Amino acid sequence: YHYAPYLSDVLNVASYKIDLDLSTPFTPFQQLMAVLPPGSNKLLPSVLQELYKDTSDIVDFYPPDFKTDLNGKKMEWEAVVLIPFIEEARLVAAMSGPLSHMTDDEKGRNNHGPCFEGTYDETISSSYPSSLPGVWPDIKQTRTRMEAKDKHCYRIGPEDLTYTFPDKDTDPFVMGFPTAKHLKHSVAFEAAGCKIFSYGSRDANCILNIDPQEGRPLEEYTSLLGEVVYVDFPHLVEALVVGVHNESHDYILDDNCVVKKAAQTGKNCFKHVKSRECMTLKSRWGLEVGDVAVMVSVQKIRGKVPTFRSDDVTLVQHWCDEKSQVPGQLILSGVKPPLPVQEKTQNLTLARIFPKDAKVFVIANPGYGSMGIVEEVVDNRIKVQIKVDEVPLLKELRRTVENDDEEWYFPREICSDIGISALLLSKITSTFKVAVANKNGKGTNDMNIGLSIKYSGRNLMAPEYARKVNNGGWQYSDSLFTIVKEYVDKYPELFEELENNLKKDKINATDIGKRFGPEFNVRQYLEEVRKHLKSLPLANCKLVGVGSEMMVAKHVEKLLKELKNHKNSSKTHELVVKVKPRVLFNPTFQNGVIPPDTKTEFRLCDRVVNVCQSHCVPFGLTGTIVGVRKTEDQQADSIKYEVLFDDAFIGGGPMGPCASHLYTMLPFALINFSHGARANEGDANPPTTKSASGKPNVDVERRKEAVRIATRNAPSENKERAKKETWKKGDERKAAPERKQQEPKKKKVPTATLR
Repeated sequence: YHYAPYLSDVLNVASYKIDLDLSTPFTPFQQLMAVLPPGSNKLLPSVLQELYKDTSDIVDFYPPDFKTDLNGKKMEWEAVVLIPFIEEARLVAAMSGPLSHMTDDEKGRNNHGPCFEGTYDETISSSYPSSLPGVWPDIKQTRTRMEAKDKHCYRIGPEDLTYTFPDKDTDPFVMGFPTAKHLKHSVAFEAAGCKIFSYGSRDANCILNIDPQEGRPLEEYTSLLGEVVYVDFPHLVEALVVGVHNESHDYILDDNCVVKKAAQTGKNCFKHVKSRECMTLKSRWGLEVGDVAVMVSVQKIRGKVPTFRSDDVTLVQHWCDEKSQVPGQLILSGVKPPLPVQEKTQNLTLARIFPKDAKVFVIANPGYGSMGIVEEVVDNRIKVQIKVDEVPLLKELRRTVENDDEEWYFPREICSDIGISALLLSKITSTFKVAVANKNGKGTNDMNIGLSIKYSGRNLMAPEYARKVNNGGWQYSDSLFTIVKEYVDKYPELFEELENNLKKDKINATDIGKRFGPEFNVRQYLEEVRKHLKSLPLANCKLVGVGSEMMVAKHVEKLLKELKNHKNSSKTHELVVKVKPRVLFNPTFQNGVIPPDTKTEFRLCDRVVNVCQSHCVPFGLTGTIVGVRKTEDQQADSIKYEVLFDDAFIGGGPMGPCASHLYTMLPFALINFSHGARANEGDANPPTTKSASGKPNVDVERRKEAVRIATRNAPSENKERAKKETWKKGDERKAAPERKQQEPKKKKVPTATLR
C-alpha cells in the first residue's frame, strides 16, 4: 500500500485472525535491488547493474518518471512516491543468473551472517578495524566486547506473544500512552490549521471538544491548592496546584491558608493568559476547551528523589520552578498513578535501591563523584568499594579563561579606526543579503556577504567574536577587529557602495555594479567575496545563546596539555567504606531530570562524569566543561553544557584536535567533580566579576575602553601611569553617586524678595 490505514480500518484488530507463512528473507543484494533507484546502481556489483537497463526483464520496477502525492505536505521529500511495487518472484528469477557470475568476495557479502551483540566492558581497551577501509575510519579506542549470536536467537513465536487490554473503567493509564477516558469529550472534524512539524495543516483536523463542565463551583478548584493533579491531557503529567484565577481574583496558598488577591493586569491578566493558552491547545494539540471561567497555575513534576529513614524508602516529588497555566476543564484529580509508577514505587527498601554489584556514585566528600560497586547493605548502611581518582583542578587554566587577555571593543572604537558607520558594522557582522540576478536572467537570489557572527533578534552569538554587555550593547573581539579590517581593506569599493545604499530595504547587486561600469560582472565579484568569507576562521563557528560562555581554541589546547600531564602523574586509590544511603546516587533509580546533586553549580573548566545510562556517551566517561549554552530567561536545570570528554566515542562531535570527543549534556546526566572540590575547600559559590545575567559588566568594559584610548598615543614610559590614572578616575566616577546618596540633603533657606 502507498498509504497507511485509517484508525477505523483497524478498529477491531484484536479479533483479526492473521495467518502468515514463514518465508526466507531476501539476501543483501536482493534487498538492495528492491529499494535502490537507477541513480544508485553503482553501489551494486557490476553484473547486477545490467538489470537497470532497458533490455532487463524487470526494468518496469524502476521507472525514470513517476508521480508523487504531497498528501497535505509542503516539501517534496515529504511526498508519497507512487512507483510500482516490487514483485518478489520476478525479482528473484531475474537475479538468479547474474548472482552466479559474481566474484567470490561479492558472493561472501551476499550471505546472512551471524548477529553481533556489543556489551560495554570497562576492562577492555582496543581498536576496531574499519569494515570499509578508505571510506570509514578505524575506531581508535573502544571498550565494547563483541559476541557472535545465531540469527535465529531473537526469533519470537506466536506462543511468546500475549495481548493485554486494560479494563476501561478500573485500570490506571499506562505511562507514555495517551488516554481519553478521564474527560468527557466529543469529536469533530474542522479545518483548524493544526501545526504538524511547525506547518499548519491544510486538511480537516480531528478536534476533541472538551466538556465545558459548566456550573463547577470555584471552591472545587481552590480546594485543590497544594494538591497533586494531572495535566497535559491526553498525555497525563503530574503537577502541583499553586494558584487559581478568574476574571476578578487570584487565589494562592500562603501558610496553608487560601489567600484571595485582586486579579493581575497587563499581559499577565486573566483574559490574555486564557486566550493564549486556548489558542495553543487548539493549534498544537487539537483540543477545543470552549468557554474558560477558571485558569489554574501548576508546577509540573521534574522527577522523584528517594529519601531514606532507617530501612524505609520513599520517593519525594520535585516540581519545576516555572509555572504553567491550564484551563480548569483540563485539571484531573483523583486519577490512579500509571502502572509503571505503581510497580516501581511499591515495597521500596535499601536492598532494592542498592542491590549487590550495582554501580553507584558518591555525592559527598571525600571521594565526591567517584564510582563504586555495592557489596552489601549492613545496619542501614551501604558497604561499597570505591575507586577514588585524583581530579585535575585546572586552577591555572581557570584563571587564564576568567582573565582572558583578549581585547574587546565597542562598535565606536572599531568604526573610528576602520572608517565605516556603526550601522554598517552591525549589518556586516550579522547576515547582509544582496539580491543577485540568476544566471538564466529570470528572478534573483539572495547572496549573504555578512560575517554571521551575531543575531540580535534571535539572541545568538559566536562567543569567540562577539558578546553582549549587561546594558544590551555589543562588543567585538580583537580577532574580529582584524577580520573586519582585512575585509574592508580588500574590498573598499564594495563597502563604499554598501555605505551609500544602507537606507534601502534591500540592496541589489546592480547598484554595486554601477560603480564599476556596464561590462563589470558583479555576480563573479560577489562570488569572490563569498569565497573569501568561507576561507575565514569564523566561517564554521558555532552560534550559541546570548549569555553563553565557550572556551576558545587556545584554551582548549592548554586544557589538553594539562590533562595529558595529569594523566601521567595521577594515582587511583581503592577504598571499602560503609556510608549512609543519602550520599550515594544510583543511576538506575534516576527519575525525571533532577541532577544527582541539586546544589551543584557548573562552570567552565569543571571536571564532570556522565552518570546517564541511556546515552550515546559511555557510562562513567569523564570530561571537561568547555561551554555553557544558555539564554537570558532559561531555567537552571535546562541549561546545556558542552563537554569535551577524555576519550572518543561514536556520536561525539569535533573540537580542535579531538575528532569525536564533544557532546552537549544536561545537568541531570552529570556529576561535577570540581563542585565537590570547591565545597571541600569552602568555595562553592565564589564572587564573580560578571553581572547577574552572566554578561560582562558594562562599567568595567567602559573603563577598559578609556584605558585603551588614554594609552594609545602616550609615550611608552608613561603608559603605565596613564593606565592607573584613567582607572582611578573610573573608581571616582563610580563612587560619586554613592557619596551623593550618603550626603544629607541641605535644606533650602527661603530668601526674602523686595518689591
